[in-house]
Amino acid sequence: MADGILTPAVSVTSAVSGIGVAQPSVINSIIPVSIAFLLLLFFVQQFGTAKLAFTFAPGKTDLSVNSPSLSDAGFIQSPAYGSSS
Repeated sequence: MADGILTPAVSVTSAVSGIGVAQPSVINSIIPVSIAFLLLLFFVQQFGTAKLAFTFAPGKTDLSVNSPSLSDAGFIQSPAYGSSS
């Protein structure tokens, strides 16, 4: 039961609550948005996980490709380590 219900619920709620850190005005909407997102995912899952993966693949690819370069750019602009000041 934990792998099928509890783990996705905790993961989605954690991700949505992260938005509340950046945008405090959405803190009261975390639970309803999490429930809506989970219902949508479980509904779409019946059509096949391959189709669901195909939907998320472009975003995941973009994230995987661009995250290191954005991280490197941020480090070059203001390195946190190695400064002698």
